Amino acid sequence: MGICRICNKQVEESESLFPFPKLPETHKYSYLCGYVHVDCIKSHPDSDDIGKELAYIYSSLYTDNSDYPIVLNEDRILVQDREPDDCVMIYNFKDFVQFHIPYSQIKQISGLKFGDVLPLGINQLLALEVLEDEGLLVEQRKPLARTAMPSLGLVELNLLLKKVPHSQET
Repeated sequence: MGICRICNKQVEESESLFPFPKLPETHKYSYLCGYVHVDCIKSHPDSDDIGKELAYIYSSLYTDNSDYPIVLNEDRILVQDREPDDCVMIYNFKDFVQFHIPYSQIKQISGLKFGDVLPLGINQLLALEVLEDEGLLVEQRKPLARTAMPSLGLVELNLLLKKVPHSQET
């Protein structure tokens, strides 16, 4: 997969990774392009600023005129309505995790409790797990990688999803 641009160590498929987007060469974080370890980017001295920059860039790219508009932007956590794909995309730039939730599964999330694991999508390559403190963890199944999201718990995710227009339709 390459080398993490922060720690300069090999990025293994089984590690929690964040796909850092390619930015213009003049951007102060352009050197981070490619896969980086989630732990590395979260411990980066500019982690908060990096998250704010990415949230701003994604919000600018996916405007209301886009087929995939950002419908919520709450403190570095974006929700993108992907109507053509029948899902919402969560971009969590606090914990540097991104995952999708099919419209058909949004209501299932409100019923989750500690220990529950909800496979997401038709292929179930991702799963959402509820931790003891109602925290959440995203598990990628192939290759296996588990990433905790201390900044986005079950209560917060449900509040965000209630604000998504399509969440009430399914």
